[in-house]
Amino acid sequence: MNLNVSNGSKVIIADSISGLKGTKLNINGTSSINDHVYFGSTNEEFRGDIKTSNIDLNFYNELSGMPNAKISAVNTHFNLMNGFASDIPLNLDLSQGGNSLSLDVDPANLTCDYINMVGDPADMTQILIRDINVLSSPIQSVTVFDIYNHEVYGTDLALSPELENSVVYGALKTYKWALTPKLTLIELGGLNPNIQRYQGATAAAFMNQMLSYDYSLNRTDEIYTNLREQKLASRKLNMYAYAGHGGMYVDQQYEDGSAFWMRPYVNLESFHLSGASGTVNNQSYGTVMGFDFPLHIAKYDWKLVPTIYGAYLGSSQQYLDSNMYQNGGYGGFLLSAYKDDFYAGWTINGGGLGVESKYGAGKDDYAIVTAGTALKLAYNWKIFKRFILQPNFTTAYTFLSPSNLVNYQGVSIDQSQVNGLTIAPSLRLTYRNEEGFEPYVYGGCVIPLMSDVKASAGDFKLDKMTLNSWAQFGAGIRKRINERFICFAETVIRTGGRDGWGLMFNFEFKI
Repeated sequence: MNLNVSNGSKVIIADSISGLKGTKLNINGTSSINDHVYFGSTNEEFRGDIKTSNIDLNFYNELSGMPNAKISAVNTHFNLMNGFASDIPLNLDLSQGGNSLSLDVDPANLTCDYINMVGDPADMTQILIRDINVLSSPIQSVTVFDIYNHEVYGTDLALSPELENSVVYGALKTYKWALTPKLTLIELGGLNPNIQRYQGATAAAFMNQMLSYDYSLNRTDEIYTNLREQKLASRKLNMYAYAGHGGMYVDQQYEDGSAFWMRPYVNLESFHLSGASGTVNNQSYGTVMGFDFPLHIAKYDWKLVPTIYGAYLGSSQQYLDSNMYQNGGYGGFLLSAYKDDFYAGWTINGGGLGVESKYGAGKDDYAIVTAGTALKLAYNWKIFKRFILQPNFTTAYTFLSPSNLVNYQGVSIDQSQVNGLTIAPSLRLTYRNEEGFEPYVYGGCVIPLMSDVKASAGDFKLDKMTLNSWAQFGAGIRKRINERFICFAETVIRTGGRDGWGLMFNFEFKI
């Protein structure tokens, strides 16, 4: 019986096949890389002869096998990778050569896929090891694997160029493949850079926490714009004022009602951190919702507006071969203070994030507590009648809790708390438009003064990760729809230590 496979086809034989002694099965392909036959059962009832050529034989589950057949193979790839280190009985005649092997290895248990070889040792020729699936992290510096009974069938093995040049990442250290002459995994001495994935997640939490200050302090600027609009409307109204018995009447009162606002946002960016072995890619998204309390007139004509807000924050990061996911939220308080064309905004918030860190076949779940405070100072100059030039300065302190865990690979991770300090000077130019549209542009930079993320793994102290300065440039447009509804959209581009762009919308409803 002939089974011919060509043109990159796959033939899956999920159930057991049977055949009496003397039954002949020829499995022919055109390439041991492109043409595949998958065996999914034990096939114990097949006792005949199988000839294979130019084909990939894939034993795709733990029970797959062909224990009672005699297999004469030429240019055949035996793919034993199925996620289990199994004992596979095979009666092989490899005398015609050109055969290769892929297998699972389990270094933590000092074992691998083992071919319980039956056949004449004189029929052995060189076997190329094409690929290896590492199931666990090594526990010793040198691990030697027996693929079959090498004392009987020899050690005529070869590694594919891909394996010869590959680096195997353990839970903490790096390794390489060698033939000594058995298949051997040897420690290289360096650390697996993916062990910094916990620091990368914390650095991303730091960056996202800094955005929480921007999104809340932007509200201070919005309230200033509302107050300026009310003052302008008051002046227009009083153009029709008259001098009565009490003198000239001028209305200088500001609206003191409350407002609800909502601010959805998204950011796509990359972080270039000192001490990191690669770039941390970050995608963050969320919504901030806040409530402004009525305006209060204080001493010396200071106008105060308190605000409370809460937010949902989601993000994902990619660092080398690791993937991290963060979900959480925060709540905070904002106090905006105004006097003439000067204003100050102060905010404080706190929250938490649940982190899922994935690497290889496993994952870790842990939490980060976030907190911080920021102060923004700004002055607004009216120039050329319709423009407002605003220099502003923001400084912020950020706290992130320590992360201490034993990860799924058994490595103890100890990461210290983060105490961050940043400053951010900026310049904004707004076009005053009495028709309700107000476009604006701005530019500035963010300078981290303190931002070290320190950690150790096992007995090794990891390189600290540090945030680097970046510049940011943005533009937006604000539109008053009616007396109660205002909206705006803004986009920002960042370059330097933080590289990417962000998009934000705002909707305000006066109550």
